Amino acid sequence: MHRPVIIDTDPGVDDFIALMLAKQSDRLEIRGVTTVAGNLPLEIVTQNALNIIDFLDLHVPVAKGASKPLKRQQESAEAFHGKGGLGGVVLPISQNRYVLQPAWDFIDEQARQAEGRLELIALGPLTNVATALLKYPDLKKRLKCITFMGGSTGGGNRTPYAEFNIWADPEAAQIVWESGIPLRMVGLDITLKGVLKAQDIQDVLRLEHPYTPVLRCLLEFLQQVNARVGQDFVPLHDALAVASVIDAQLLDYTLGCGIVETESEVYRGRTIVRKPLLENRQQPNVWVGLDVDREQFIHLLKGILQTGQTPNL
Repeated sequence: MHRPVIIDTDPGVDDFIALMLAKQSDRLEIRGVTTVAGNLPLEIVTQNALNIIDFLDLHVPVAKGASKPLKRQQESAEAFHGKGGLGGVVLPISQNRYVLQPAWDFIDEQARQAEGRLELIALGPLTNVATALLKYPDLKKRLKCITFMGGSTGGGNRTPYAEFNIWADPEAAQIVWESGIPLRMVGLDITLKGVLKAQDIQDVLRLEHPYTPVLRCLLEFLQQVNARVGQDFVPLHDALAVASVIDAQLLDYTLGCGIVETESEVYRGRTIVRKPLLENRQQPNVWVGLDVDREQFIHLLKGILQTGQTPNL
């Protein structure tokens, strides 16, 4: 059975690949895409989302969301995504428009229609999700789960302590973490294990599918960006989060008690996850990815892109 999902995103090079993977999958039913300011300002990521959806021939609504964090100034990461946000890839400008509903209203409406089956895949800051929960408190009873790319049980990429998506809006992240909705965290420490090496990239680009020329540009751009920081591999952060929804066996998880640092500017956005203890009154609230089957991720990526079928383990 196809699993109904909304993808909340801020495209973004790896967001583009994540949407490509989700569209090709035979296991997901994409009910819509919601956009949030993150990698780039809201107007840019929304137009990118519309352009990507047209390119992928994916006929789903796009709902525009938050233009800034709940309590902070919006800061983008354009340096890591190239001019326009898509690694130099220039897509035809979509003539479609986003729906009039803001993202949070769209999320709630779709959750009601899906009757408890809707899953959210959040690939950017959690501002839209938190706003939806603040406006519709009962939404937490209607969502099946939220898988988000963000956080880390180790170091960060925006600061030594914090991953960018959580750092961008820590107050929103804390609201989501305290919601009681089943959460799956695909953190930076895990996405840095599920990487593509040079040979993997060559293998992916040998595949015959409609997206190969664009995928080549995206992966070559990511190779160049990572080479500048001394890395000879390419992490596909957001694509791994989508892949973990497609194949539940891809990641190993542990259930923990998680908090987000919102007070200290030095540690802003730091995610701390502890094991549940009898003397700890905090309830476990997040399934945290501990490890990833890298070879299976690459196998899944290649299989879905080429055939649209999810390969067996």
